[in-house]
Amino acid sequence: FMDRRLIGVLERTMADCCRFRHVVFRDQTERAVAIACLYCYRLDTTFLLGGRVKKVAQFFKRLAPWLFQANLLICGLPLPSGQNSLRIAPEADAATILQQLDEVMCSIAIQEGIGRLLIREFEVDAGEPHARFRDAGYKQVPMPPMNHARGGYRDFDDFCQQLKSHKRYTINKSRKKFAKAGLQVSHQRGGEGIDRAYSNDVHHLLEAVAEDKPTLELMPAAFFRELAVAMPDETVFTFIRQEERIVAFGASLSGGGAFHQLFVGFNYDLNPRCDLYFNLFFQIVDYSLGQGASDIVLGQTSDTFKVQKLGAEQVPHCIYTKKLSRIERWLRRVRQSNATLRVGPPMRYEVPVS
Repeated sequence: FMDRRLIGVLERTMADCCRFRHVVFRDQTERAVAIACLYCYRLDTTFLLGGRVKKVAQFFKRLAPWLFQANLLICGLPLPSGQNSLRIAPEADAATILQQLDEVMCSIAIQEGIGRLLIREFEVDAGEPHARFRDAGYKQVPMPPMNHARGGYRDFDDFCQQLKSHKRYTINKSRKKFAKAGLQVSHQRGGEGIDRAYSNDVHHLLEAVAEDKPTLELMPAAFFRELAVAMPDETVFTFIRQEERIVAFGASLSGGGAFHQLFVGFNYDLNPRCDLYFNLFFQIVDYSLGQGASDIVLGQTSDTFKVQKLGAEQVPHCIYTKKLSRIERWLRRVRQSNATLRVGPPMRYEVPVS
């Protein structure tokens, strides 16, 4: 998730809502010892609401839109990977780098008029960063756990054979409904024409899911098309078709023994008749097992389904947030006049580490 091709696709396709900056930390010999990706983002807070509360908020949003916007500076990438975008060389002074990262983020936030910082996303037992971030005034906020399914099975049928009979019964019941519907399944790598197959109609399936289960950012259709071209061997798309029409899809990244299921979209009207959502995941897991994946990352929602039917183990995750008060912003402006931060072109910051 720090592949330069992936970062480039994010920069190009999300430029209308995200302003990216990349930080390179160098030691006294000018050798890079750490990197981080940052982006500025204006969050529509009504997007995180649901039901009647969301409808009421959207009504008042038309009268006073600024009340429902939050400007954020985020260390991470706008992608539901469950990972952070901070990489530190093993021999580097992590404490100094984390301190410098906070200084850089505060500097950018002041320049951009942003009062809230966010660092995403860490496993709760990550160790070193947690203490350092708390020392710098960040608050730890729990996130939904990431669901990991184990590899080691030949395919999904082999996995089901290891389950207790009552769990196997419910899975087979869903699979029979799916088979009766006469739907076709295909798995395609990014280099196999995904830039053409991923139509606007397919993207609407993702938008429907995002409306039901809000996330921080909604990826545009261009992201999927360009990602397939930029990373043809690492991207995997699972399509379910009803005749020629795509009614469900999953977008994943694979490599290094891991298989990351990132996005799904499906037809809500068709779902009750054939358990479309369940069977989409059954097919994704079956494919990843066939590819020899040892770690199958299934995302942060639908926990009950993923744990009970897919045998997922849950890994607690957290983010860190920090609010800059007006007094702190003023104090930091004074300190920045004597800081060692070298500000280069708009998209790049160079930070010397003593």
